[in-house]
Amino acid sequence: MATRTAAIALIARDALAEGETRACEIDTPDGPRRLILINVNGSVRAYLNSCPHQGVRLDWQPGVFLDVAGEHLQCAMHGALFRLTDGLCVAGPCAGRALHAVALTENDGWWAMAATPLPARAR
Repeated sequence: MATRTAAIALIARDALAEGETRACEIDTPDGPRRLILINVNGSVRAYLNSCPHQGVRLDWQPGVFLDVAGEHLQCAMHGALFRLTDGLCVAGPCAGRALHAVALTENDGWWAMAATPLPARAR
């Protein structure tokens, strides 16, 4: 018999415009987790807000994640650049590594994630 994992609603389906980012914090049994949400090509993606280089938050200011051109997520500490589509670092001290992606599903007008364990930070 299959079991269903509870879903955690993160953001309304239409709340993020194309290319827009948002910070999101969720409570988990292991403590709070900070996420980055971004609308890429009409689909919202989520990543753990933790650079794989040193485990620090990416945002320059709360909720500000994109580089000046708006083409990459950028780490505030060392300037590492991550592709929007898959979180892969394309420049910086962690080149070739990726942000921890969080799988999302669309449920009843909301983007949601499964209530599964997430690491506290990426390292």
